[in-house]
Amino acid sequence: MPIIAGIAGAVTAISVLVTASAPASALAADCGIDLPSGFTGAAAYGAGDAPQLAVQGHADEAGILAIAATTRFNLGSVNKMMTATAIAQLVEQGRIAFNDPIGRHVKGLPPALAALRIDQLLSHTGGLPLFLRPDIVAAINAAPSATALVPLVIAEPRAEPGVFRYSNAGYVLLGAAIESASGLAYREYISRNILSAAGIAPQPIHWQPGDAEGVDPTEQDFARGISRVKPWPAGGIVLTAADLWRFGRALASGRLVRPATLEAMMQGGIELRPATAERPGLHYGFGVGVSGEGAARVVGHTGGAPGIDVSIRIHLASGRVVAVMSNHSGTDELNASSIAKSILAKMDSCREPKGSIQ
Repeated sequence: MPIIAGIAGAVTAISVLVTASAPASALAADCGIDLPSGFTGAAAYGAGDAPQLAVQGHADEAGILAIAATTRFNLGSVNKMMTATAIAQLVEQGRIAFNDPIGRHVKGLPPALAALRIDQLLSHTGGLPLFLRPDIVAAINAAPSATALVPLVIAEPRAEPGVFRYSNAGYVLLGAAIESASGLAYREYISRNILSAAGIAPQPIHWQPGDAEGVDPTEQDFARGISRVKPWPAGGIVLTAADLWRFGRALASGRLVRPATLEAMMQGGIELRPATAERPGLHYGFGVGVSGEGAARVVGHTGGAPGIDVSIRIHLASGRVVAVMSNHSGTDELNASSIAKSILAKMDSCREPKGSIQ
């Protein structure tokens, strides 16, 4: 399940730690954090002006193109945090309300679908399906906007709302609402108001040659295709680990939405797992997963599909952010979520670098 606690192939490349302000050897000594053997991908972590980076493995199926600090990965469902943040920005502007029926912003929906609320779609409680198949991928690549995908959502079977049912279809409707309320195509809105506002340099946000290509031992054709899918409200944006880290830092620092709005995003939604003496509770809010309480609270998301394994974790009390990205399918033993959790736990002893990555 692609949420904060959700959820390979052997590589021979050596793990490399880099930033723009300190040599790799010094950073390894500072933090003592390396990517685990067998993991292919990149990690960015820290709470200062620039992250520390670790990269390892290859970006292509053939094992020729080494992963670098500049390698970009498909975000998978981590993209949903950006869609949810865009909705929250429009809430702050008075253009959308969390309890609005989606039909107020997306026209032409049948009555039962039009009655679903924005908050239900954000929290995957609207009864809509997963909506991720090869035919859907082909439609996404051909669609000029999120709104153009709405007829496909209308045609999908639906369940009764009120129960957590992970849904990409619901996020298509949210993307269409963003387009209606803002007057911008979804991809343009995200580029302008999320990525640029987070300090991420202007760039194409779709897959290009040289970006990481999905690798999966049993579903390689689908992995290759889904890793190259064009951006849509449920996934597909392509960024480096450092740029995903920048998004997390901007969200945590109040540069994308006000702290009270982020709090509303975390408090809304549905409890997935109650807290016990052995482990913290898990809550899915409005496009964000929330684990722990008080000073231990962590917010984030994961993204998983064949050839995509991504996790971002934000410790709000300290401002520390960890972003881990892989172009190999995660496994129970080795996945981006567990690596991000481990890095965040180790960061108490880190001496974080100064300066900025250019």
